[in-house]
Amino acid sequence: LHPRMPIEPALLLFRTRMRKGIARVTLANSITLTPGTITASLEGSNYIIHNLKPPLASSLVEGEMQNKIAHVYLEEEAPKPEVRWVHSLEELEK
Repeated sequence: LHPRMPIEPALLLFRTRMRKGIARVTLANSITLTPGTITASLEGSNYIIHNLKPPLASSLVEGEMQNKIAHVYLEEEAPKPEVRWVHSLEELEK
């Protein structure tokens, strides 16, 4: 990240298949540690992530981060999550 870097703020919505609460919370915290991203909401298995630039979330979108966390907590690897990008609160409510 750089102060002059052009940004494209968006919200990323997805659901994980991880069953253990500790695994889901660890994923939420790991996302927040990724530059340019922050976990805005975690309800059950549903996440809302604020992202400054979509390429910064590539490991999340591809499922890499979720599968690394799943491995730590002895959960099965899952296919990459279905992701929905929204750019406004109005889109979020749809």
